Amino acid sequence: MSRESAVESRVAASVNHDFWPSTHDSRLTTLDSRLTTHDSRLTTAPERLPMPELETMINDRVHDYYWNMDMNCASTTLKILSEIFMISLNRQVKDAATGMHGAGQYGAQCGLVEGALMFIGIIGRAKQIPDQQIIALCRDYARQFEARFHSLICRELRPRGFNPDNPPHLCEPLTRTAIRFDIHFISDALHIRI
Repeated sequence: MSRESAVESRVAASVNHDFWPSTHDSRLTTLDSRLTTHDSRLTTAPERLPMPELETMINDRVHDYYWNMDMNCASTTLKILSEIFMISLNRQVKDAATGMHGAGQYGAQCGLVEGALMFIGIIGRAKQIPDQQIIALCRDYARQFEARFHSLICRELRPRGFNPDNPPHLCEPLTRTAIRFDIHFISDALHIRI
């Protein structure tokens, strides 16, 4: 088995292939209202995720941001994490993520990693965490992501690379799984109850 096939098999095995509900599902409205009233202050005992409403939100948002808004993986990750942890993103941050999907499709560092690292820096600042601690969190994130998904490199994680004949958004299942991983990592590392 080639290295690409082995990585693709490991990624496929780690991804939950569940049903995609409609993006206009009433469950999103309920979750959105819960998120706007949620207390995001630090706590000492984070709940384990994912809860069913959060699963639905992740699935629906990834699908919508990929297929209806044609966002890349880094932008999708940033936007969903900002919604879940209720951190506003300014326009420049959103713009900065425009070419981060594998370094502009070059296949270098995965945009799922880049978006999460950017968000760790943003939430770290919002929580007034010292720079060295944010850097340590980013390093620990990269280490854990690599252990879980076997790579940080887009061309190794993305099924079939960036061939012109590939359908768009091949990383959709991986994105859902990676965002769930991100939420667990961030909520555990920063002791945030979701």
